[in-house]
Amino acid sequence: MRSKLIFLFWGLIFIDVASPLEKKNDTLFQTDIFEAFTALSEYPKNITRNYTFELMRVDLAPDGVVRPVWAVNGQYPGPMIRANIGDKFNITVKNHFGDPTAIHWHGIDQKGTNWFDGVPGTTQCPIPNGVNFSYIFNLNQSGTYWYHSHFFSQLVDGTR
Repeated sequence: MRSKLIFLFWGLIFIDVASPLEKKNDTLFQTDIFEAFTALSEYPKNITRNYTFELMRVDLAPDGVVRPVWAVNGQYPGPMIRANIGDKFNITVKNHFGDPTAIHWHGIDQKGTNWFDGVPGTTQCPIPNGVNFSYIFNLNQSGTYWYHSHFFSQLVDGTR
């Protein structure tokens, strides 16, 4: 009986001490990982989503060493796109790389718009340096996908 009381006593102390840690409001210590996320159902549906991607080389240190990186809107990785099934994309790409490029929407079904699939020499011509190109297509599926350059070394150097 005495050992049960001691265990209960220490258990109550532990619970009391641990509870402030769980409620700590610190950006480095998040207890509710879902707090920062917004459900996609709260986004308007069946709308046109307009984005502008400025492709450029910037000096960044994604691996800890500063070097030139192919970036989208000056950042690496590029901006997140959120949408709902039925939305239409109008994504204008402004190529300032100094080289031709194309953006591939990896895993997105381009049914009826395969010329916007972003594979240079196969489904579209490369976007020349200094030229803008608009990708216009409908989203007919759900999931998590990524976009990236399908042109030479741009994929491995950051455009993803």
